[in-house]
Amino acid sequence: MEIPVKYQTLGTVSWGTHRNEDLIPAFVDSIQWFLSQNPYWDERKACEASIVEAEAICENETYDEENSDYVLEDLYMHLNHMAPEGYLFSTNEGDGADFGFWAYCMEDCEACPHENTEQCPNLESEFNH
Repeated sequence: MEIPVKYQTLGTVSWGTHRNEDLIPAFVDSIQWFLSQNPYWDERKACEASIVEAEAICENETYDEENSDYVLEDLYMHLNHMAPEGYLFSTNEGDGADFGFWAYCMEDCEACPHENTEQCPNLESEFNH
């Protein structure tokens, strides 16, 4: 039996900053919520290991920028893997400091999983799924 995955609200996870010390806690919160809703997620152990590393960096009195880059990259990758089909975790096209889950349209609109033009800017309004 396949267990359905519960996804977060699509859109912003963190905005207005590129500072690792701001992004890491926001990304960790988002991952922790996802894991709390999906206890059997295939990548759970890897996510938990990244969270432990992230928390260690954030608790360290002498913030390690180089290691925080690696941890942030891992968290980013986990969030992207948690994105539902047709979405990705990235910065918003119009705002490079707005990190979140955004619609990603395949070039082939016949295969596009989005329902309407609000979800997928590449869909033409007269195109009906």
